[in-house]
Amino acid sequence: MLGRMAGDAWLKHHHSGATEETEKEWRHREARACIRKLIGGEGLTISEAPKEFFDALYAHFLALQGQSGKAFEVHMGPGNEERQWRFKIAAAAKALGLPADYGRTLRPEQLKGLLITLEKRVRAQQTIDA
Repeated sequence: MLGRMAGDAWLKHHHSGATEETEKEWRHREARACIRKLIGGEGLTISEAPKEFFDALYAHFLALQGQSGKAFEVHMGPGNEERQWRFKIAAAAKALGLPADYGRTLRPEQLKGLLITLEKRVRAQQTIDA
């Protein structure tokens, strides 16, 4: 996903004459620049970056595509881990017949506990149904 986003951003920059680098060279340079701002050093490419840098890279390439509004929303919105927990909570809630927005009002630090509880209930229900 990030590689495709970077490719789209590169096309925009390449067609406008802003870069003469190959897509790979440009993508690596931009990813390293983004991560360097966060941790210093030489930075990391997309494939080298741990998952906790996904949001930063995603927002960076959105901005380079000219989608600064969406990039801002990514920076200001919930992190990737919180989104994943909320998605898993919604799936478990659905499996248990609970409302789709179950747990919506919880704070991020409460999500993991709810997810563990719901997943235990789903496994218990699967055992009963088997």
